[in-house]
Amino acid sequence: EVRAQGLWALAPDIEHVLAHRDVRDWYVFEAASWALAEQRMPADKRRERWLEPLPAVVLADRLRGLPLFASVSVDELFRIAAASKQIRHDPGATLIAEGAAPATIHLLLDGTVIATSATQAPQTIGPPAALGFAEALEGAVSSRSLRTSGTAVTLALTTDQLRTMLADNTELVRGLFAEMSTRAEAPGCSPIRATGAATDLARLATDGIVPVEKILALQSIPHFSRASAEEMQQLAAITHTVPMRAGSALFSASSPAATWLVLSGEVRLEGEGPTIAARGGDIIGSFCALSGREVGLTATVVEDGIALRIDRDELFELLGERPDLLRQVFAGMMNLPRPAAAV
Repeated sequence: EVRAQGLWALAPDIEHVLAHRDVRDWYVFEAASWALAEQRMPADKRRERWLEPLPAVVLADRLRGLPLFASVSVDELFRIAAASKQIRHDPGATLIAEGAAPATIHLLLDGTVIATSATQAPQTIGPPAALGFAEALEGAVSSRSLRTSGTAVTLALTTDQLRTMLADNTELVRGLFAEMSTRAEAPGCSPIRATGAATDLARLATDGIVPVEKILALQSIPHFSRASAEEMQQLAAITHTVPMRAGSALFSASSPAATWLVLSGEVRLEGEGPTIAARGGDIIGSFCALSGREVGLTATVVEDGIALRIDRDELFELLGERPDLLRQVFAGMMNLPRPAAAV
């Protein structure tokens, strides 16, 4: 806080801490040293002369600025900082090459990077930034080259390390999909998305729905379009079949976030805005479920039918346990067309 807000009147107190605090309290020692270094020299000079890894406090603060880590506890950020490898890059170092699938993800912590490609104008990227993250997780090639414009510091993670981190920490998975759903969802867009498979879904719901038919139905949800047959079976296992009866409530405005797939029937959604109808073949609340936001609407069944429900907590628990499913769902979201805002 002293460094961030420029409260340099407290500099003597920081010097006192350095002189008298137990040196075994390393987090405090390195943070105090970094703050005083910033007071005494310009940022570019400090980067040039500071050859040690960035202090854990600074690292945790930079990571907090990334949506992926936004909901992670401070203790967990320090654990990640302690377990990860920092790399100090010279000016002009290539971090990611255009046309190659990145084997390493770079979390830019200090310095700047220039992104270039054959089709786009150069772009300057500053910290904090996740470089090559989407491509590495999806297994895709990079559409641009990334090079440091000066001395830069990154936290380098292999794809396997990233997947292990996601498997070990559900909050990271939540942060990942909160960011992805925010990017995919246009401001003011409808909470309903059509699958275009209304006829097929209605046919599946004619005589109830058996487990194998759940898999067929879930394939119509764009997020799951890249999931393998094996992973779809796991998704089907956490998917609840909900009979809908006219006049009954399907969910309330404060219900926990969930993805609903209406197979047949009709649902009326009411809130502060205009009333919205969801019919067979429609998905309700998918982005809310991924981002953790409540739909904020009350759903009342207008016409008898069947719906499928995937609770958010169960979905993220499953994603944390199954790295392949996590990668496949991520790839499905990367290929979603951005919807137009509701009018």
